[in-house]
Amino acid sequence: SCLGKICGDDGCGGVCGTCEGPQDECLGGFCVCQPACGGMECGDDGCAGICGVCTAGRVCDGAHCVCPGDEGLEPNNSCGAVTPTLPGTYAVLGICPDTDEDWYAIQVAQGQTLTVEAEFDHAQGDLDMFLYQQGNCVAYVASAITSTDDEVISIVAPADTTYLLRVLGFEGDAENGYSLSVTVQ
Repeated sequence: SCLGKICGDDGCGGVCGTCEGPQDECLGGFCVCQPACGGMECGDDGCAGICGVCTAGRVCDGAHCVCPGDEGLEPNNSCGAVTPTLPGTYAVLGICPDTDEDWYAIQVAQGQTLTVEAEFDHAQGDLDMFLYQQGNCVAYVASAITSTDDEVISIVAPADTTYLLRVLGFEGDAENGYSLSVTVQ
C-alpha cells in the first residue's frame, strides 16, 4: 500500500513513487535531501543548507575557505609593494594568513583631511593601522591600535604628500577580514 508514502516499495512488488531531486533519498516513504559536503569546507550543501562557515579573514571560494583577493589590490604586502588607492570603500579585504600586511598609498593635498577607517569584528582578530609619509616606512605619523572593533586615523596634510597606510594583525599574529573606507576632504 502507498497510503502515506511518496516513494519506496508498495509492499506488493511495485513502487509508490520515486524521488526526483538529485540528492534525494527515499527514507520511510518520504524523499529526504541528503547534504553533499564531502571534501567541502564551506558553501551550499545542495539541500538549502551550508557545509560550513569560513573563519574570519577567509572567504568561501569553490567550496574552500581562502584568503580574499583584496579586491585586486594585491600584491601589497610591504612598503616596497604599495598599492595606489583612491578615496572610496573597499569591502572585501583581509589579513590572511596572520603574517600578511596590506599597504596602501593615498595622495593628499596640503590642508586636506585624510580619514581612513578599517571596519572589522575584533573578536575574530585584532587589526591595527599605521600611517607613514612616503619614503619613510619606519617612523609612523599616526596610528590606530585599539583593542575594539574598527580602527580610525584622521590627519590634516601639512603639505602635498602621499601617505602610506599599513594594516596588519596585532603583533603580526591575527587574521581577520575588513573593509576599508578612505576619505579625502
